Amino acid sequence: KSASGRELVVAILDTGEVIVRGAQVSTEELVEVFRKEASEDDKRVVLVQADEKAFHHRVVEVMEAARKAGLNNLAIATKPAP
Repeated sequence: KSASGRELVVAILDTGEVIVRGAQVSTEELVEVFRKEASEDDKRVVLVQADEKAFHHRVVEVMEAARKAGLNNLAIATKPAP
């Protein structure tokens, strides 16, 4: 369990855009966010909230980036399309 008890929520929109803390981020920026989080707390839970229309490969890319940064506590949730 994360020492701080908070999750890092990463949203993936149906367009493939990635949102972290309310801001759209590029793949490079996402990797930096993951590295920073891992350096502060490598037990941090990364919750990937993917739109159900999001491409599967995009979701996998985000999860792989988290793992490569050292964040291995991954969870996934889908958000139904409206």
